[in-house]
Amino acid sequence: MTKKEPFFTKDIPNKQLTVVRDFDAPLPLVWLAWTDRNILDQWWAPKPWKAETKFMDFKPGGRWLYCMVSPDSTQRHWCCVDYQAIEPQVSVRSTGAFCDEEGHPDSNMPKMFWHQQFRAACHGTTVTVVITFPGDAEFETILKMGFQEGFTMGLANLDELFSQHPEKIAQQSPDAIPQQSPDAIPQQSLDAIAQQSPDASPTQPSNSRLGLPSLP
Repeated sequence: MTKKEPFFTKDIPNKQLTVVRDFDAPLPLVWLAWTDRNILDQWWAPKPWKAETKFMDFKPGGRWLYCMVSPDSTQRHWCCVDYQAIEPQVSVRSTGAFCDEEGHPDSNMPKMFWHQQFRAACHGTTVTVVITFPGDAEFETILKMGFQEGFTMGLANLDELFSQHPEKIAQQSPDAIPQQSPDAIPQQSLDAIAQQSPDASPTQPSNSRLGLPSLP
């Protein structure tokens, strides 16, 4: 599998950060990896941190509550994602925030407004993430926390997961993907993956928040 790198574009006047990333995997599989809690926990955090989902209700009006856990488990940084709009295998709009274990937002930390877009391409799938910030200060804060580095590492984790082939991902989300070899999975089966999922639902960072690649 060819190593991919994300493209980051900073639009300071509009307070937006755009990230474009290609994946050597079919659209239904990529969609599942971004929307199934069992798979998200496998790649969302930059190593050696890990993500742990407390609950996820992937639907408009639903919420994903998760935390980033340090390698020694002494630090747990909580985040929540509130879903506003979902178009299966096309796009997701949501609001992300730092919060406590119960999901109460931290008013001292910036919110992030996410628009994730998924598009099938000749190489596999292109994911475009547009993140809008409330103001210049919030934009600068997230960048200084190491968001770009952390998110890049998380996306590389997803590449690694895809390289293990669908039958390996199925072990992480047993209800979502049939236990077959990748060559045996026809396109029509891959197209049904998102519908089958019940949830569809670094060196250690010097800044403890660096392990929060995508906040919600």
